[in-house]
Formats: sequence, C-alpha cells, structure tokens
Amino acid sequence: MSIDSAGPSAASVACWPLARQAGDFVFTGGHTPHDLQSGELVLDGSRLSESDRQDLRLQVLCTEVVAGRVRAQTLQVLRNLVTTLDAAGSSLEHAVHLRVFLHDIRHEGTVVDVLKMFIKSGLCSGE
Repeated sequence: MSIDSAGPSAASVACWPLARQAGDFVFTGGHTPHDLQSGELVLDGSRLSESDRQDLRLQVLCTEVVAGRVRAQTLQVLRNLVTTLDAAGSSLEHAVHLRVFLHDIRHEGTVVDVLKMFIKSGLCSGE
C-alpha cells in the first residue's frame, strides 16, 4: 500500500510514493528538502523558526553559508521523513536503516549533527 498522505503538497513535490507499507514494515525513500506545505525547496535557514535556527546554530559568517544550507536541508528532509512515518503509523524509533546521500562527503559531520537531534538512541554508523 502506498502512503501519499504526508502533506497537501507532498504529491506535487515527489512523483513517487514517499512510503510503502508491507505488513508491519514501512519502506521510505526519495525524501528531499522541500517544504511539504508549499512545495518550495529549502535553500537555507531563512524560513526556519528562531528556535530551529538556534538548535542548528546557523551562523551568518560567509564560511558557514554552505554548512548552514546543509543543516537546514537535512532538518527539512528529516521532518519530511517523520511526517511520512507518522502518516504510516510509525516513527524514527522503529527505523532499522537510514541511508543519506551527500553531494560532498565533507558535509558528513554536519549531517550527523542534525541526525543526532532526531535519533536519540545513537547512530550505529557514520559517527
């Protein structure tokens, strides 16, 4: 069974189901850093709440621009994933495997920092 109810604009963001359910298992994939409500691509932290900006420690320094974008996009992808899992009646607590694709491996530490905000039990790899 496909799960398409992750948000009003989820269908317009992805041309594929964000999750499929098989028995008690939920398989997800293809989550992108698009706002599920507006369909807009998150390019930086400018639209984040002040508390999110503080949690992500977004800086204004030029050297932090790329890292800030990576943090903001990682946050959006994980929020989209949580929304999808909620729609399927599941959560990240039940995740067995999480694969992250990076354009530049130098951002791995930045992504892992944001992942730790969502996965409290610790990451089994990538640390």
